[in-house]
Amino acid sequence: MDDSKPYHIFISYRRDGGDVMARLLYEVFSYKGYRVFYDNESLSSGRFDKKIYRIIEECQDVLVVLSQGSLERCRNEGDWFRNEITHAINKKKAIIPIFADKFELPAEEERASYPKEVQELLVYHAYTLKIAYFDSVIGKIERALLSSKDKEVHFLDNERNVEKMKEFLQSRKLMERMPESMKKELISSAVCSIMGRDNGKMVYDMLLPYLEKKFNIRTSFEYQISLLERFRFHNDRIDDDKYYSIKERLEFSKEYLADPPRQEFWIAFTTDLKELDDKLRKAEFFFSENLLIDKEDIRALEELHSEYQQEFYKKKMKVRIMVDKNFLEPEELIVDDSGIFARYMLDEKTVSDSALNVTIQFVMPHRKGGSSFFASISEPTYSPSVSFTYPEDIVEVQMIPFLNRNITAKDSSIFEGDCKFHVKDEWVMPMSGAVYIIKEIEE
Repeated sequence: MDDSKPYHIFISYRRDGGDVMARLLYEVFSYKGYRVFYDNESLSSGRFDKKIYRIIEECQDVLVVLSQGSLERCRNEGDWFRNEITHAINKKKAIIPIFADKFELPAEEERASYPKEVQELLVYHAYTLKIAYFDSVIGKIERALLSSKDKEVHFLDNERNVEKMKEFLQSRKLMERMPESMKKELISSAVCSIMGRDNGKMVYDMLLPYLEKKFNIRTSFEYQISLLERFRFHNDRIDDDKYYSIKERLEFSKEYLADPPRQEFWIAFTTDLKELDDKLRKAEFFFSENLLIDKEDIRALEELHSEYQQEFYKKKMKVRIMVDKNFLEPEELIVDDSGIFARYMLDEKTVSDSALNVTIQFVMPHRKGGSSFFASISEPTYSPSVSFTYPEDIVEVQMIPFLNRNITAKDSSIFEGDCKFHVKDEWVMPMSGAVYIIKEIEE
């Protein structure tokens, strides 16, 4: 937005109690395409900046945020909030009072104690900005404006707006001042107002773990996947020729921003995520992978004696887990229709750390025949590197990356036998990754 052009809207507010609502109004109407003045720098008591007068004069609309107790100091000569109101009234601006949470209109007998400009302000048509009706009220305020925005802004197509939305949601000062009781509802309403209800709901659902401080992050993330010709079960009931081997190695640093690491965690190879046992749903997973194996073959593994299951896990799947340079052994192994699950324990010293360095490697069977492999990024991850190698004389592989909006296939390299992408100096958010379509070459 060109700051050299006159502003459309001036937001007047009492910093003590009105700053959250004022900032929110600024963000919403800026995203909608209006030039909005919002002074978030304190003005010295007793001094009213001439620049403020000039900006009020050039604006058509003045939004006055009335928060709890905001009128009390208006009885004082030289109060900056009173001066803004007075100047807007004297210049006959279109003034829209906005009642924030917990604001109460003074009783009739009390109004006489306020200066005449404040008394006049209280007879203007006002809007009560209740969080439950935020989107509807914003629409009514916009229809009451005299200003015309320069053009319609489409949020998702405007890179600058995307960055400003991130700045808004990452504003520590704003978030710390916002009451917990209203934070989620307020941001949900604001995002829906800015982006439209459908897009806003989708984005808010992605933001919810951030708001609830439930997510962790990963850095130094390297994910190596190799497709090999055959997995060997060494089990008479299972046909090895039905399966490729997929060898994987993951290295990353996991930083715990929410709860600290649990002493107990699980590694999961699942045939169907929906069938996970409730106990396992509640446990922490360091890693889970989709196991593409026929039901009768997983049942053959389920029927093995526990000692043979352990041997299969350690020697055929070659699962190795290292956390902070310490190799871990599985404490428990479960094999059933829903997959293979291994329970591990961390020592008390490791659990006390807020960041863990993790290496996971294994080999698993992967059914042949029109299959695909899904490399997922399940947590916010910085600069991930993912590679997929395969025998080009046996299969053809097509990689389809699905990443952040501003990261595309140009960030990847595709050669025969090797597909990879490296996202440099960018955060990749959950529900990202790549799909590898595997097709056998006909002889």
